[in-house]
Amino acid sequence: DIIRLPRLFQFLQRPLAQLISFLRAPKSKEGYASIGGGSPLRQITDEQ
Repeated sequence: DIIRLPRLFQFLQRPLAQLISFLRAPKSKEGYASIGGGSPLRQITDEQ
């Protein structure tokens, strides 16, 4: 819940979140591909 909608619009909270993630997915996928396909933190965590 990074963006909190006013109480009057709470019913739109989940649909808005889904829309934002759907629209950002291609850019996020591209970004992760450019750094090796995943979060570098995962590898660091696994090595500990």
